[in-house]
Amino acid sequence: MSYQDQTKAELKEELHRRDLRVSGTKHELVERLQGDDRDAERGGASASSGASGGSSAADQSSAQQEGSAESAPQRSGSSSSQGRARLKPLQLTRAAARQLEQLSGRRVDGTSGLEQTEEGSRVLLELVESQRVPPATDVLGTYEVVVDEYGDLVRYERLNRYIRGQVGGGQ
Repeated sequence: MSYQDQTKAELKEELHRRDLRVSGTKHELVERLQGDDRDAERGGASASSGASGGSSAADQSSAQQEGSAESAPQRSGSSSSQGRARLKPLQLTRAAARQLEQLSGRRVDGTSGLEQTEEGSRVLLELVESQRVPPATDVLGTYEVVVDEYGDLVRYERLNRYIRGQVGGGQ
């Protein structure tokens, strides 16, 4: 069955399962799913998906706010002995952001780094710690989140805090 043949509710359910934004017209939902399929085929992340290093804060925050805390990320790649599949970098980044939001109760504003280490995938996330008016004075924190190959949290810690409008991140 093609995406065009599905109802809007079915499309939203699939987007929700993939941890993608679920708002928009049916045409937009179909395009979002098709784009995610193309990204999965290429095995990489696209900047428009909202969780890569160059993503906009608005894209990432809306994707994270509309994603479900209970939904499992889409798993792909080679299977392990436990029947679980390893996640791709984009999926690992989304899993790390979702878990940090759940633990902190705050909104992830963007991703600033991703690195494979012996411990797992090290993801650097920018978290809004205090919203202020104007937004240029928001207090943000850079968090290091380490997830294993399945997207499960290994550890996290805040590396620094800074005011959004500061050049150089206040380091």
